[in-house]
Amino acid sequence: MSIFLLIIRLLMIAALYAFIGWTVYTLWIEVYRRQEKHENISVPPLTVKYSDEQGEKIQFITQPLAFIGREPGCDIIIVDHSVSARQARLSYHQNQWWIEDLNSTNGTFLNRDLLTQPAVIITDDLISCGSADLFIKIEKSE
Repeated sequence: MSIFLLIIRLLMIAALYAFIGWTVYTLWIEVYRRQEKHENISVPPLTVKYSDEQGEKIQFITQPLAFIGREPGCDIIIVDHSVSARQARLSYHQNQWWIEDLNSTNGTFLNRDLLTQPAVIITDDLISCGSADLFIKIEKSE
């Protein structure tokens, strides 16, 4: 009888390890597929034309995330004291470009309307940060 119980226990342990191994393998495959899916997403380039205290500038954004602000770490640096250090965030997700105000002091405006929540931007939109106006052009993705 004790050998029978030992065999049952060993079979249960083997089944448990097989189940854990199958679960880990399935999760690993799913993570790999999602990562591959995100790598294949094409971000349409964003062209931002604006003027600040240093003159007229054109900035090309090809990454899915960009920050607008006064601090040197931003992708679009606006030299203007009415612009916050980190004014706004441009992000590409759900196959669209979005803008979001980052609790800036003077607010961020999209087509002269105050941003209170993230909004989709399109070509020919006007983003206002402080006294700077940014003109948006979205290139067609290939």
